[in-house]
Amino acid sequence: MSPSIASKETKQTVDPPERETDGIKTYRKPEKRGIFGLRHGHRFARGKTFNTKDDYDRTYPEDPIFEEMAPAARIWRAYLDECQAYDAEMIEGWRDTVDVLLVFAGLFSAVVTTFVVQTLQSLQPDFNQVSAFLLFELVSIQRAVANGTSLSDVPPSSLTPNSSFTPSSLIVWTNGLWFASLSLSLTIALVAVLTKQWIHHYLSVPSGTPRYRSRIRHFRYMGLEKWHVPVIVGLLPLLMHSSLALFFVGLVLFLITLHIGIAIAVGAISGIGYILYVVTNVLSVQDPQCPYRTPLSGYAYDAFNYLHQSVIVPFFDISSSASSIFSRVTSDRSASSTDSRVWSLDDVEREMLDERASDIDIQTISWLYSTTFNPTLQSIVMQAISGLPIASTQKVRKAFADIALTEQWQERWRELLRACVIASPEGDTVEPREDMALQMDRLLRVNLLLEEDPAWELQRGFDYQKLRISDSDPPELGPLVVANRFRGPSLPPAIQILKRGLLGSDQDLCLCLHPIVWAGLLDSAVKDGCFEPPAHNAFDIKLCVAFLGTIPHEYFRNDEGKIEVVQEVYCARLTDCIYHHLYPNVGQNLLRMFSAFDSLAQEDATPPCLRLLLAILAFILSEFKQGEGEEDRRSLLSSDRELLALAVASLRHYVRFSLKLSVLERQAIFSVITGVIACSNVFCDAEVQNSRTCISILDVFDELVNPRDALFPSAEFPRPVSWCTEPIIKNLLQATFNDDFWARSSWLDTVFGQGYETKLRVLCPCFRQGISIAFEVFQREGYLSTFTEHRFDSRLLEITVAYATGLSSLSPQQAEYAHQPENLLTLVTILALGGKGSTLLALARIRPDHPAWSECLAKIREDITAIRTGVFDEWRNDNFQRGIVKLDQFFSSRLKVD
Repeated sequence: MSPSIASKETKQTVDPPERETDGIKTYRKPEKRGIFGLRHGHRFARGKTFNTKDDYDRTYPEDPIFEEMAPAARIWRAYLDECQAYDAEMIEGWRDTVDVLLVFAGLFSAVVTTFVVQTLQSLQPDFNQVSAFLLFELVSIQRAVANGTSLSDVPPSSLTPNSSFTPSSLIVWTNGLWFASLSLSLTIALVAVLTKQWIHHYLSVPSGTPRYRSRIRHFRYMGLEKWHVPVIVGLLPLLMHSSLALFFVGLVLFLITLHIGIAIAVGAISGIGYILYVVTNVLSVQDPQCPYRTPLSGYAYDAFNYLHQSVIVPFFDISSSASSIFSRVTSDRSASSTDSRVWSLDDVEREMLDERASDIDIQTISWLYSTTFNPTLQSIVMQAISGLPIASTQKVRKAFADIALTEQWQERWRELLRACVIASPEGDTVEPREDMALQMDRLLRVNLLLEEDPAWELQRGFDYQKLRISDSDPPELGPLVVANRFRGPSLPPAIQILKRGLLGSDQDLCLCLHPIVWAGLLDSAVKDGCFEPPAHNAFDIKLCVAFLGTIPHEYFRNDEGKIEVVQEVYCARLTDCIYHHLYPNVGQNLLRMFSAFDSLAQEDATPPCLRLLLAILAFILSEFKQGEGEEDRRSLLSSDRELLALAVASLRHYVRFSLKLSVLERQAIFSVITGVIACSNVFCDAEVQNSRTCISILDVFDELVNPRDALFPSAEFPRPVSWCTEPIIKNLLQATFNDDFWARSSWLDTVFGQGYETKLRVLCPCFRQGISIAFEVFQREGYLSTFTEHRFDSRLLEITVAYATGLSSLSPQQAEYAHQPENLLTLVTILALGGKGSTLLALARIRPDHPAWSECLAKIREDITAIRTGVFDEWRNDNFQRGIVKLDQFFSSRLKVD
């Protein structure tokens, strides 16, 4: 067999991938037009086989591995072929219906208009009749005059131009019905014209790759369904029939005023026709074999089922549903309109298409599988699912929940899988076929995407115990079978494959698999118990370091809503897949491994990422912390330092970038981090002291002991008096006055200066507030006597000022160390060089009568060059002179007072 599945790409005659904007000519097979709207395709096209091409495997070559959903993949070409026939059936039916309605509405409107023109005069006074009545009255008057008859005997005319006119009820109803019929007919014509424009937009798919055109087509198809275009087209004939019914009712009423016999005859004919119209639609609902089927029959059937299977929904439920639909629509529109880059409806469509690309892909292939009965096309759909991104796993399972559980799907999958293996001549083993390696790869990936327990379905595909994967098979195939939880003697366990991907040779590290395969291997390792707490805490530290090092810092935040798995589909190494896809799974598995040290296991509100970091640090402390009466534990190994460095760096990120720390989180972090600082075997390790690890530990500590508005109010942070213990102060002082750290050159100061500033922010408050334990440890270790050995800078000055300020809070016995002549000379020199005259005077006021002052000042006056101050700038020499002058003035004034 070939050494790699990927190498088979050179043997495939697949068109090269095209850019999404490449021009590809769209096509549409001309169809024979229907007659008088008898072809109503959409509602009755589902489930039919629309394409005469039976073998898509031969029509389109096999896709390269991991390109099952590529822009030019065969699934999109097959989809376009199927949609060509489907849309032809659906759209041609709509066009026939609309064209017939347009012709009929035009003719019918002309006929109704003729009748309306004739009856419209009946709604107005008949002045011809008024003239006739008046003329008859005038003739009667003339006749009375000629006969000598009294004019009072001539009856007046009942109609005059001022007489009130009220049309009869039959005339009003007749005109009302005919006007309503005419208005409805013209409205139907308007909607029919709009429908033809909608159809034109639906069919006008822009040029591009097959995937782009497929997405556009299905996006618009879902729009047709969402906005009920099929319902609108189906209701147009019903409205036309209603308009005709209104005309017939008005015609009967009009004929009643003329001749009752004719009216009865026309009414009987119209009534019988509409009774037959209703009966035919009802019969097609009752009997599926009845040929009297129209688009109205489908909607009548849906209404019939709804009335029998549903309970009448209260009005407020309907209102809330309508409001939610309206809010969804308006929110979609507003979201699209807020983008300043969108200038047209086509741009809005493209934007929404890009945002919902993954969902549209899933719905597209799901629709395609449900629509066709073509077995080769169903096979292509099955294999195309393997190219979906891992982030879509839950959506894929939901979309194919009803399909994948059917016996037809499962039997088809097993049949395809069995075709990928071949029995050995002896019949005792089953081996993958070389020419079917790509298909087997896809089918197994589909199994991982769709099945909660992939091993169950795989075992039913063939006699899995006889399957053998040899070294000559593609290297990607073995891990894929293991990811499906296959157990066989020829395959290593899942945890071993994961170790190779993280800690193996260069060849192992370069092994690239689909993210769903790596996820399956992780799940298999969990099922094998590889992430359970080991006995006697025998952790594989190197493996833990490798896993923890691949998790991105974004995971370690308490706003987990911002964690997103990328959508792209690609073949990648294990480290890349963890970083982009699988870090939540890896974090949960590591937490399971260190669960014995998880003190917050019962706190559901605590983020798992924080629990993981605290559990790792608790494990390190349990290994290296020295208790009273215990022998020294083992020293840190390089793997221990790496695990510590990763844990504290991630904890620093969590504390610094979290939006809000709860009281419980602060307490848990503070407890662990103070334990780390107090543990000399860990915190005072030479390599830890001179690395970023020490700085990260102190940064976390500083964030907790000093107020930060973003974390919590200043009144709630721990005061130095609550955490100042001898081990903590001792180790902090050792880290602060580390000779290697202090002796760094100036360019390194820019790199590590922030860490030293953190040390000063932690230590200086202890001195300023006069914490006795801090002074005791400082004096016992003799740090003040070493100050002159360090070069003078702002860091040395800051801690000296803090130390001198806190001396006023100590007892005379505790302040005695600072008044030793050499120590006092060091304090005076540093404070004077730094221009801290006020601090100098405060120091002098603590014990001005101490004899060390006279000795210190005398030594300065005798030989100022004897002070080991190094080379200073001129301004520092001026500071020193002014400081000494202030001391002389202070003590001179005391002598005068005395």
